[in-house]
Amino acid sequence: MEGTQVFVVDEITTGLITETNWDESPPSLLVENLGWESGFRGSGLLPGDRIIAVDGAPVTRPPDGAAQALLVGQYQEHVHWQKSQRRENDRVRLTVRRKQPLGWQTLEVEGALRAKRTYRSAENRTLVWENGPDTYERDGFNDAWSSWLEALQKRVRNTFCQARFRVGLTTPYEYKSLLEERPRVERMLSRYPGPFAEAVRGDFEATLERLRGQRYSLGEAELAYRKADEERAAEVASLAKQAWAAALDSVKAETIPAFPAQHPIHGQREAVAGKCVVLERLPTRQWISEAGHGWFVAGDSSQGRYFLDMESLGAIRMLRALRRYTRLVSPSIREEYTLLGRVLPKPRVVMVDGRSTWGLEIEVLAALIGDSLFVDVRQGQGEISAFAGEEGLLKPRTELPPDDASPQAVLTCMIDCIKAGDLSVWRQLFADWLVRSNPDKTPQVCYRMQHPTDDDFERSRASFSRRVWDARVAWVGEPRVVTRGDEFPGAPRVEEVEAEIEHIGQFDGEYRGFLDVTVHRWWTLQRIDNGPWRVATLQGI
Repeated sequence: MEGTQVFVVDEITTGLITETNWDESPPSLLVENLGWESGFRGSGLLPGDRIIAVDGAPVTRPPDGAAQALLVGQYQEHVHWQKSQRRENDRVRLTVRRKQPLGWQTLEVEGALRAKRTYRSAENRTLVWENGPDTYERDGFNDAWSSWLEALQKRVRNTFCQARFRVGLTTPYEYKSLLEERPRVERMLSRYPGPFAEAVRGDFEATLERLRGQRYSLGEAELAYRKADEERAAEVASLAKQAWAAALDSVKAETIPAFPAQHPIHGQREAVAGKCVVLERLPTRQWISEAGHGWFVAGDSSQGRYFLDMESLGAIRMLRALRRYTRLVSPSIREEYTLLGRVLPKPRVVMVDGRSTWGLEIEVLAALIGDSLFVDVRQGQGEISAFAGEEGLLKPRTELPPDDASPQAVLTCMIDCIKAGDLSVWRQLFADWLVRSNPDKTPQVCYRMQHPTDDDFERSRASFSRRVWDARVAWVGEPRVVTRGDEFPGAPRVEEVEAEIEHIGQFDGEYRGFLDVTVHRWWTLQRIDNGPWRVATLQGI
């Protein structure tokens, strides 16, 4: 910009913004941002890289009370360079670690030190860069350039470095939101061209691409599990309809029309007691709660009502069969209940719509749910009655990995179990121990202290039937020792490793990785005394 005044500040830095990671091994400085005028632009350094050495000197945590050490990208970095008599354009070599699918890649990058500069226009107004724009200019947009650039840097940091700690991060939403900022980037390039505008565009496009997610190609082999689910559901539905017809036929002589129902007080109740009725297509809204006690209500005030106690053994068996169906067959089923019940001799009064209502109580004999699931609750043991076709579904559909399998293989098997509906093997992939600290800070390993819940499996199956189309192990870290095994006689050696899973969804006709509150990307695995790796994070996928 003609007439621009350039003021060179007597501070030279790398132009990086970093965060200290002293708990990592080795200690490192996490690169959150490369300043717009950093001498490391174009060096190959990326946000998310970990700096572990500077000019060959390892990054270490300064002892308490020690003199300021060189911490690149931290407060008063320039003090070190000043004491070292380094000058602008001097080269600095950084050793960094970068995530790879299996572990880390160590590489070196080199950049130049730069002096800080401020810019003012001929009218003495503050500029973002020597070619503009004015710091407080909006150019027709809602906020000033300085505020917008600060917000963009925050998005870079949140996307590349802080995603793990942003519980509500939804990458498809963030992508569309950032995409709306493209006109502003184009305005900067057209009105204020130069290296600064190019740096802004580079960060914008890199962040946009990360939020959009890696593209995947999913063919028949990767999506075969969905077809298998459909085939299993169709087979079980066919068996359910056959078993339902047989159940109705077995009590045909005892079955009477359900409606109009006999009045439980003034009607001929003894004439229907012990008879069977079929209550058709009851939706879940017919399930009411009275003082915490659940009832299924069929009928109305004009036709009469029937009540099913949802805490009766038959109802419990029916609902448990439904839960097993969602785990073993398909997570999707229309919850519409057709009940075969026997009328009990005593009437029942239940609060319906705030009013005391009399009706006939039934015990459930069998149920057809969503025309897909049949269960005969007269047969079973304890609270379990098998649904039609369940026996053939209990055979393992996957194989437990060998004891020497890698963490990646264990997580891959976990994903395969969810796709196949193999609850038995899935359970065996999780750790049943818990490592915690005693009051004296010594570690304690507690066995059989935790186990995955079947609800986690059910939610995982539901995810794969809806938004998640596939999942891949994206990264596995390096094992670290949790307990050495020499803390006390008989103490076990426990190792731990962190890993990430990439969830793949379908967006605009493409399969891409994504992250939101419905999926869990970060996982921890542990092993004891070189035994098999097991998942220590108890959660759904």
